[in-house]
Amino acid sequence: MLLFIDAIHEFYDDAQNRKEFEEWKERKSHNANEYIQKASPNEATHEEVKPH
Repeated sequence: MLLFIDAIHEFYDDAQNRKEFEEWKERKSHNANEYIQKASPNEATHEEVKPH
C-alpha cells in the first residue's frame, strides 16, 4: 500500500502529469455531460416531466 501512495505522490510532483490529468478530467466531464444530455432528452430541451 505504501508503494501505491508513494507512486501517487511521485505522479503529482510532476507538473506535466498534473496538467495532463486536469485536461483528461475536463474531457471526461465534458463527455459525461454530453452523454447525459443525449440519454435524457427531456432535460436537454428543458421540458418539464410531470409525475403520473
